[in-house]
Amino acid sequence: MAENIDNQNLDNQDLDNQDNKDTEPKSYTKEELDALLEKARKEGETNGYVKGKTDTNAKWEKKSAEQTRLAKEEAEKQARFEKMSELEKAQTEANESKAKLQALEDKIALNEQKEETRKLMKDKGLPDVFLDSVLVFKDAEATLAKIVEVKELFDAEVQKAVEARITTHVPKQNQQKEDGVFSESMARKALGLAIKS
Repeated sequence: MAENIDNQNLDNQDLDNQDNKDTEPKSYTKEELDALLEKARKEGETNGYVKGKTDTNAKWEKKSAEQTRLAKEEAEKQARFEKMSELEKAQTEANESKAKLQALEDKIALNEQKEETRKLMKDKGLPDVFLDSVLVFKDAEATLAKIVEVKELFDAEVQKAVEARITTHVPKQNQQKEDGVFSESMARKALGLAIKS
C-alpha cells in the first residue's frame, strides 16, 4: 500500500515537471520541423506503418494525382489556345461544341435504346438485371440477338433449378377393394387424414 502511494507521488511529480515544460512553447525552424517529420516517418515505417499504403491515403493520393493531371492538361490547353489565331480559336471552340453536342446526343440515344431494350426484355420475361449484359449501343439487331441468347440460357437455368427442387415420388399402387371400388377410408389413408371410426 505504501508502495502505491510512493508511485502515485512520483507520477504526480512527473506530471508537475511536464506541466512546467509545457508552459513555454518551443518554436521550430523549418529545417528542425522537417527533421522531426522525417524522424517520425522513419519511426512509423519501422513500426509497420508506411505512408501511402493504407486505403485512405492511397485513394487520396490517387485523387490528388488525377486532379493535378487534369489541372496541368487544362493549363497546357489554355496556353495553346492563347497562342492561336482568331480563326484557329473559333475552329477549336466549334470542334469542342460539336464534341459536347455529340456526347449529349449519344447519351440521349443510349437512354432511348435502354428503354426499348427494357421493353423487349419485359416481353421476353427477362429481369432488368440483364440490361447491361445484352445492350449493344447503336446496334438494335445485336441487342435483340443477345436478348434471345440470354433468354434461352435463363430459361434453361430456371428449368434446371425447378427440376432439382422437384423430388420424384412414385405413388404406391392404389389399394382397391375386391369389387374394384376405392373406399373413403383408403382415400383418407392415402391423403394422410385421420380415419373416422
